[in-house]
Amino acid sequence: MKYKRIPLTFEKVYEIFKFESMNLSIQFWALIFISIFYLSCSKEEETVTKLPQIQMNQIYITSSSTAIITSQLISSGNDNVLDQGICWGNFQNPTVKEGFYLSSQSIDTVFQIMITNLKKNTVYYVRSYIRNSVGISYSNQKSFTTWDVTDPIKDAEGNIYPTIRIGNQIWMQENLKSTIYSDGTPIPNTASKSFKSKNYGLLYTWEAAIKNSTTEKPQGACPTGWHIPNNLDWITLESTLAQPLRNGDMMKAYGNEHWLTENLTADNSSGFSAIPAGMYDGTQLIESGMKTYFWSSSSYSKTYAWIRSLSAEEAILKTQSDGDKTKGFSIRCIKN
Repeated sequence: MKYKRIPLTFEKVYEIFKFESMNLSIQFWALIFISIFYLSCSKEEETVTKLPQIQMNQIYITSSSTAIITSQLISSGNDNVLDQGICWGNFQNPTVKEGFYLSSQSIDTVFQIMITNLKKNTVYYVRSYIRNSVGISYSNQKSFTTWDVTDPIKDAEGNIYPTIRIGNQIWMQENLKSTIYSDGTPIPNTASKSFKSKNYGLLYTWEAAIKNSTTEKPQGACPTGWHIPNNLDWITLESTLAQPLRNGDMMKAYGNEHWLTENLTADNSSGFSAIPAGMYDGTQLIESGMKTYFWSSSSYSKTYAWIRSLSAEEAILKTQSDGDKTKGFSIRCIKN
């Protein structure tokens, strides 16, 4: 409840009760009561309604045409929030009047909104907004680029894979899951066939992946026109992403549909869409839901090959030279 300012000063109140005939005790308690009432009214009136504040937390890219924006209320401006949401466009500093916008379905401290019908390989600028009776204010601006998806590819077994351009390279967006080479012969030493339905793909030994090739970048288990990436292919990808402290987050699929942790910092901005297939240690599947490992066709020694790994608990893409050639890891094919 708000009160109007009482047109009395403390001095005036004192004069009102300064009667010689009034009992001193009554004067004292009357002054105390009026002082407290007056100060509380003045303090209430000092609350000023102002513009609210909001910040944008994170952008998660979920396909070539969709993105999820997370925002957070900072201050309501001492007023009721009337509306909050996001606005975006392919130009700087979009507003609700200039650009597209979507309102949150409810007024929450933290909220998410999905943008749809975006164009592939396009830069978008986005801001969160919030409105109260004073007016509207906007968050900091962020930008994102939608995935540059390319034509899907089919392997010899008939499995179809989405593909994506990342820099000057074209990668499969899913792990290989074929049980036969392109010439129709069976691929030996594959594991985890039951995971095909979850798009985890199969896990291959190094010799099976490269089809016993003696050179790098062999077709191996990949479809015709594609090959097993060598160590330099992976280095090129890392250079394209250009963020060594969070390149893993740029490659991991958003959310915890596959990853067992919250996976909050993974935005999949590259479109690589890595999921935690785990590894086959020779006897059983381990670390599924938490880690994933990818072969390179570059041998490190007679026993080990160069690999890359991603973890639910880390933001980086790890380079390792200890990929045991007898273990089962995932394959991501790259176009020739």
